[in-house]
Amino acid sequence: AHIPEDRLHYAVVAAFSLTLNWLLRKLGNPRFVTWGLLHRQAAAKATAAAIKDNDVRASGPRARMADLSGGNQQKFVIARELSGDVAVILAGHPTRGLDIRTVVAIRNRLVAERALGVAILLLSADLAEVWDVADRIMVMARGRLRGPVPVAETTLAEIGHWMTTP
Repeated sequence: AHIPEDRLHYAVVAAFSLTLNWLLRKLGNPRFVTWGLLHRQAAAKATAAAIKDNDVRASGPRARMADLSGGNQQKFVIARELSGDVAVILAGHPTRGLDIRTVVAIRNRLVAERALGVAILLLSADLAEVWDVADRIMVMARGRLRGPVPVAETTLAEIGHWMTTP
């Protein structure tokens, strides 16, 4: 699964409905597409379930992505990406610029996926987020790579030092 750093450029089409955005990563799924024909009703039903199950504030599957707040767009992207069998999640700054309620929901979802054995590669400048989600941490700064080190065996001060010293 891929949760890109910039959802509006790499994860959604703002002018499309939520159902069409759901289908962006599901076109190979025979539940939604057979012989090139879209199963709109099945897609709308899956989208409605994702909206409800992930507390996405939207009027329904026909709502335009552009009409949702950034947090609801992000929750929808995460719902879409994490639907089905996921073995690895690549997440780039998944909570940047979002309200605290949405941040907590997304972090909880990532921690739940980790508990299920899903591998997560998290890129984040938010150390609190890293501490909540990560088992191990690496720091890339000023052309250097430090770590990995288990989060339980380091401190915020040490990681901050890695981030700020050459």
